[in-house]
Amino acid sequence: MDFDLSDDQRLLKDSVDRLVLDHYGFEQRKKYMAEPDGWSTALWAKYAELGLLGLPFEESLGGFGGGPAEMMIVMEAFGRALILEPFFATVVLGGGLVNCAGSAEQRARLIPLITQGKLKLAFAHVERHSRWNLADVATTARKQGAGWVLDGAKGVVLHGDCADTLLVTARVAGGQRDRAGIGLFLVDADATGVTRRGYPTQDGLRAAEVTLEGAPAEALGEPGGAIDVPLDVDNVDGDADDTRDAELDSDYGATLASGTPRAVITVSDNGPGIADDIAPTLFERFVRGDSSRTRATGSTGLGLAIVHAVVEAHGGVVTVESKPGNTVFRVELPLQKAELAAA
Repeated sequence: MDFDLSDDQRLLKDSVDRLVLDHYGFEQRKKYMAEPDGWSTALWAKYAELGLLGLPFEESLGGFGGGPAEMMIVMEAFGRALILEPFFATVVLGGGLVNCAGSAEQRARLIPLITQGKLKLAFAHVERHSRWNLADVATTARKQGAGWVLDGAKGVVLHGDCADTLLVTARVAGGQRDRAGIGLFLVDADATGVTRRGYPTQDGLRAAEVTLEGAPAEALGEPGGAIDVPLDVDNVDGDADDTRDAELDSDYGATLASGTPRAVITVSDNGPGIADDIAPTLFERFVRGDSSRTRATGSTGLGLAIVHAVVEAHGGVVTVESKPGNTVFRVELPLQKAELAAA
């Protein structure tokens, strides 16, 4: 498992770090919050100019062809600066759904607009009653001519007040809590039948309550299986070719531990493994696989430490077993009572 950055990734990191250092001081952030949309439109154009809005998309669609490592680099810098722009809502959530669920025509039409900074997206899924159940969707979609019409309400839609297009989950079949029968739909945020009430969130971002009353919509891909959209976790950018990882295979799984009330999640790969001197402290703060970035030089290797803290806070444990050709991370979490009854 190689944690080192390539030369291109180091250049990306230096560029993004410099960008937020120059443009995201405390007073600058307060100024952006006071703008009409609650973030800087000038910086949004800068992100597009630097290619950041096209980072995870394939080059044939105007993207950069980056993968998870490149996205991690950018999100780490953006998180450190607490940026206000709708990068996560548009590029990661919205763009990711278009890339994974959209038809070839929809991807060719929408993704270039995202990369150019001309299309802002917001994912509208949560409903007031749904809480933790992703399949609890009461918003409905009915066929009307060549399109669809949506009725329902969505809450806490991240950057929903400034989005050009909403990606809305709505039920086309089945009962309110059925996993099957949920579709993804593209809705013009300014269309007739769409009402938005925007507000600031605790972290300074923006969200919206969205009401849909006979709102016209376009199905994203084939409606009905939105909960089971096949996200390609090995290659989130679609068709990007990364020869450095060509021989690296990863497996992901989730099971119920036999005889115990615990859920088990495993992630494994066939890479070179974790160095013996790093393994004992792997879940500590600032531990990196690259020895040139240590605690003393201001490393930001917090990912596995955060995983460990979150899992432990929920009464679980996270472990790793590693040898050349086989590294396995294992997360065990206790099940809630309702889940135990269903099991």
